[in-house]
Amino acid sequence: MKYSDFITLPNYFKSFYNLQDEVADYWKQFVPTRQFTDLLSTTIDAVSSNIPEKKKSIWIKGTYGTGKSHASAVIKHLICNNLNEIADYIEDRILLADLKSRLLRFRQNKHFFPIVLKGTEDGKIYDMRSFLLTLERIIKESLRKAGKTITVKSDYERAIEYLETTPIDINAIIANEPELRCYAKSKDDIIKKLRTSDTDIYLALEEALAKPQYSVHFTSSDIVKWLSEVEKEIVSGKIADGLIIIWDEFTSVMDTITGGMTNMIQNIAELTGNQNIYLYLISHKNSSAYTEEDIRKMEDRFHKVQYDMEALTTYRIMAASIRKLDETQYEQCRRDRMDKHAALISYLTENDSQQTTKDIKDLFPFHPYSAFICSSIANQIGSANRTVMKFLNDENGFKGFIEDENTYNNLLTADKLWDYFLEEFLKSSEKYGIVTQTFYDREKTVAELGLPYQKVFKGILLLNAMIRMVEDREQRKPSTKNIKYLFEGEYFENQLDEILNYFDANQIIQRDPSGNFLIAFASLPQNEINVAIERAKSKYSDTIKIIGYDQTQNETSLKNLLVDSLLRQPAFDFLSCSYDNYLLRSYIKTAFKEPHTLNVALIFAMDIAERNKMQKTLKELANTDDYKNVIFVLFDEVFENNGRQKSRFYHYVATTDVARNHNSSEQQKVNDKNAKDLINQWILSVKQGMVTVYFRDGQDTRNANSLAKYINESIDNKIFSSAVDAMISMRNRPMTFWRNQNSKNSAEVMLISTSRDEAERKFSGQYTPAKFLFKDDNDDYVVDAELVLKPDAPDNHPLVQTQKEVDRILSQIKRNNRSTFNLGAELQPLTQPPFGLYSNIPNMAVLAFALRKYVNELNGVDLGTPIDSNNMRDKVLRYLFKTLKMLLSKRNGGTS
Repeated sequence: MKYSDFITLPNYFKSFYNLQDEVADYWKQFVPTRQFTDLLSTTIDAVSSNIPEKKKSIWIKGTYGTGKSHASAVIKHLICNNLNEIADYIEDRILLADLKSRLLRFRQNKHFFPIVLKGTEDGKIYDMRSFLLTLERIIKESLRKAGKTITVKSDYERAIEYLETTPIDINAIIANEPELRCYAKSKDDIIKKLRTSDTDIYLALEEALAKPQYSVHFTSSDIVKWLSEVEKEIVSGKIADGLIIIWDEFTSVMDTITGGMTNMIQNIAELTGNQNIYLYLISHKNSSAYTEEDIRKMEDRFHKVQYDMEALTTYRIMAASIRKLDETQYEQCRRDRMDKHAALISYLTENDSQQTTKDIKDLFPFHPYSAFICSSIANQIGSANRTVMKFLNDENGFKGFIEDENTYNNLLTADKLWDYFLEEFLKSSEKYGIVTQTFYDREKTVAELGLPYQKVFKGILLLNAMIRMVEDREQRKPSTKNIKYLFEGEYFENQLDEILNYFDANQIIQRDPSGNFLIAFASLPQNEINVAIERAKSKYSDTIKIIGYDQTQNETSLKNLLVDSLLRQPAFDFLSCSYDNYLLRSYIKTAFKEPHTLNVALIFAMDIAERNKMQKTLKELANTDDYKNVIFVLFDEVFENNGRQKSRFYHYVATTDVARNHNSSEQQKVNDKNAKDLINQWILSVKQGMVTVYFRDGQDTRNANSLAKYINESIDNKIFSSAVDAMISMRNRPMTFWRNQNSKNSAEVMLISTSRDEAERKFSGQYTPAKFLFKDDNDDYVVDAELVLKPDAPDNHPLVQTQKEVDRILSQIKRNNRSTFNLGAELQPLTQPPFGLYSNIPNMAVLAFALRKYVNELNGVDLGTPIDSNNMRDKVLRYLFKTLKMLLSKRNGGTS
């Protein structure tokens, strides 16, 4: 006999709901809950109200497996389908009279046209351009599939019109452009693919035609205006009374498009206020690509709905998924095996209601305690790979259990849940590391004791995972009482005392004085761990030493807060708040050697007292001449933020060492990872927290995510006031323009061009921003048409400043009647503030400009003839910057 003889899962059962591939009326299987009725009420308010606070788009969030997509599908059908298609669901399932009345009132007058997207649409969305094109494509395709047409043209259609009317030989362009040729062999081929809204061919065509030799630029649609026009035509054409764009798994879109997305979504969402265009976003978390402030600003345009899996919801949704093949046999078997658990069910539900008791019983053959635990799991550890709904339909889960004839006399107990969700516990070692570590350390020993011992062992581990996962609650503690309840009614129930006593006596998992089998420490010799903890305290006594536990990884992670976002090449010094004044000065003196770098001292505190003490020291230090060009950054987030962080770190490090000595490689690996994860989480908090910046006589507190922007705009220009990065108009140029590199083209254009027009024309591609060096922050030219500085050029312009300094240096040499000199050595002051020249596109352009007037005026010792523009270019490239670097290296006592 097997449970599957009278229990099964429906043929249409799906462990996740696909809004883009719905099965007939499967949406009607959804059981409305309190959360759903709240969501439906919010949605009706949004789509029917003219009050701005209510007329907003909607954003629903929750972990994987909580039923967001299925609930959203029901919302979609209720506000978009013909009324006769949904009348039965409204009558049978919408039980609140007021809500039912409001929904019917709305539907008798209006309905919306749905557009459904999912994630990045199988990788079709990878930047803002592909995002906009995909949105256009899906909207047009959805209307076409519904037999509706609109006259508003998409970018694809406008591109087709252009190709069909242009006199340009497109086939010749295809022949000359290999990248375009990869996608299409002829103009007709391109048009054919554009008619299917092929994003790849559109973008390849757009990129190819935009090249200088063709200079054809497609004007992309303003998506906000485009959507507005689409909605107006849908309404005027009586297709629908509005447009609702439902986007499932939206987090993946934001994680993929890491810039500009928030502004675009805000702009689209703002249409809701004046037109019937609604975004309905579904996500399982906030995107890590955007700051909390970015997310908050965007969310302000939405009704935010948190969709969690309530215990009652979990019971009902899971129970609704179990189909009874033989109702009579099912009821008899359930009664025989569940009625004996009345006291347990009352304990789990805290006498909530008869309905809740029935809901747990309806999950037979789940053990009542397993059903209870599922509600916690659903909200906390659901992922794309593991959810309670996937557990139902998995051969290693419920489906396999009911099809196994050996399980017929048992209920599905907690050990089965542990086995299935172990993969998820392993992914979060910071939270579950001690639990999974204990599992791997003791798994083989326990297996040799027999199946009952294995089951109880896994049940204890699951309860230990539960108390780390959700709020503390009596029913989730690994107490003796709860462990016995886990296996109440099982064939080995009479062995439970024996099993628990064995675990305690043999240190499998020890029982504390309160009767809890709490896994608090690694199961290694405690005396050795205690010695190792003292050793760890000495070795990692301050924050810099803790960062040094995985130095390269941790320092790189912290540097990344700034290194790719600063206009000028930075240098870093990592300092601890435990250092005294003497140590701080000593470390800073040896850290910053190059005069052209932005010198950033990153300072970290072990605890709040340490941080507070350092504030006064930094304020005094920053306001001295010796450190006037050092940027002191004190991070608010301390390592010891909860009174337990240090001790946990020392324990992980100590356990790693002891485990290594005992050849416990798995335990060593888990604890080493725990220590690193602990630091990583702190560093993440550091990078997302606040900082106080001390620079000269000022200090400023701001979010760490805006630190680079603040330095670029408010500090860089004070140190390097004569440099290109001091120009406001240059700060928004691409970061590739600023990166450290030898740039032949940059110097060559400046030295060889005979006119301003020629130079501007030659500055193209990554060099394009260099043409703006010819203007000031008011967009006025500082050089004339002959590429000579104008007499009224602003004194603070970098071309003017650098030219004056070069003229001063070379004039002094001439006054001193020096016939030979090392040009690199003489121009060394230009590497120092306020100039700070080093090898990159703008600096080489500025220096080359300043040397233009000396072309054919200086003689090269190695050439024996005047230095022409080509030779001057080579000197700037191969000699001048190399010499400057060599001299700096010698001055600093190093090699380069």
